[in-house]
Amino acid sequence: MFWKRLTRPTGAPLRRFEYSWLGPIEFDEQEEAWVAHPTAGGQTLRFVIGGDKEPHQRLVAQAESIVSEFDDFHARIRGFLRREAASRPMLAQEIEQLEISHICLFGPERPNAGMIFFSSSDRFRVWHCDYVNRVPESLGFDS
Repeated sequence: MFWKRLTRPTGAPLRRFEYSWLGPIEFDEQEEAWVAHPTAGGQTLRFVIGGDKEPHQRLVAQAESIVSEFDDFHARIRGFLRREAASRPMLAQEIEQLEISHICLFGPERPNAGMIFFSSSDRFRVWHCDYVNRVPESLGFDS
């Protein structure tokens, strides 16, 4: 990562693509991935999408599907978090307050899989879950 930054020519043009549901997607050097910030359900989402010279089209299709069906997606995530909170009484209050921070879609060989990260009231915990076959599972955190 450090070497790439040293050898990247300064003033290189940003790579940017436009998509109907996602709007502009730009390559983010820090993420080393493509990033989009579409609005859905009255909130701005953040997608981190894999791809080399451009965002991988299967992953873009998955992101567009999430945005176009955001109310259903959000309801599934909220239900998942409620179930997780009920099964973890010591962390229930924190889990119930989690909000989607960003959605990562990296593997074009598995376009219906990814990870969802959440913002938390505890700045020392990074909450996340797997998103497999369009189902959230395995809530956990790193600290």
